[in-house]
Amino acid sequence: MTNDGGPAFPFPSGPEPRVDEFHDRCDGMSLRDWIAAKAMQGICAIPTSANMEVASISKSAYLMADAMLAAREGQVKP
Repeated sequence: MTNDGGPAFPFPSGPEPRVDEFHDRCDGMSLRDWIAAKAMQGICAIPTSANMEVASISKSAYLMADAMLAAREGQVKP
């Protein structure tokens, strides 16, 4: 199973939530999708990306997102 990073924009639960209390279910995009979208935006800003296949850009964006989530979890050494 791919680590999706959980919800991209979780919202607190309860009327007066603590900072560490979040809904365990949040509809919307995952953090992985949000990171991939940002990565894709950067890739598409490069003039030579116009020559790239759309599937290649998408795959690269998700590879970057997966690497960032792994780094966030301490699985990648600096």
